[in-house]
Amino acid sequence: MAITPINSTPTSSSTAGSAAGVKATKDDFLKLLVTQMKYQDPMNPMDSAQMTSQIAQLNTVEGINQLNATVTSLQASLMASQSMQSASLIGKTILADGNAISLLNGSANLSMRLEGAAESVVIDVINASGRIIKSTDLGASAAGIKTFTWDGSTNEGGTAPNGQYTFQVNAKKLNQAVAVTPLTQATVSGVEMTSAGPQLSLNNGTNIALSTVRGVR
Repeated sequence: MAITPINSTPTSSSTAGSAAGVKATKDDFLKLLVTQMKYQDPMNPMDSAQMTSQIAQLNTVEGINQLNATVTSLQASLMASQSMQSASLIGKTILADGNAISLLNGSANLSMRLEGAAESVVIDVINASGRIIKSTDLGASAAGIKTFTWDGSTNEGGTAPNGQYTFQVNAKKLNQAVAVTPLTQATVSGVEMTSAGPQLSLNNGTNIALSTVRGVR
């Protein structure tokens, strides 16, 4: 007597189902299997390989449901941990991926991470119109995180108004470009929980993901 195959690939609805539902299905299957064995035709016995395959499929489905439950629990724990970590950053100055800066009262801090030593490091400050208004050559610099304070002065000799700017960094050694990552230095003013994870609100008017934070000062 043949046993009806059971699909081992769970659909979204079966995956979301409870483990109790899988157990009930397994119990029903075993009851049916015992009944079939009891009343099987002696001249045409059940295929033991097929029986073993069906039991293995049921165990696989049950294992997948248990794994999904474990992953869901881990995700909840991770979100709770990230929430606490994010809240502890409020009021602190962080370094994160990004090139936004805020000029206030003639001062703005620019940070970067040099991946190697450079013979020349040039910082360009860019206004909202996309124009370079200040270029500064810092000279030679070792690898690592570096910070530069812009005093608001411009290439024309004037002073830039308070507001939001961006910057870019060009580093070279032996006329070859050195990899450099601009870093936003700002104070965390708030935290927002989203489906993609915690988002930090900064005092320069930008929002960043917690995962982009590279340092706390």
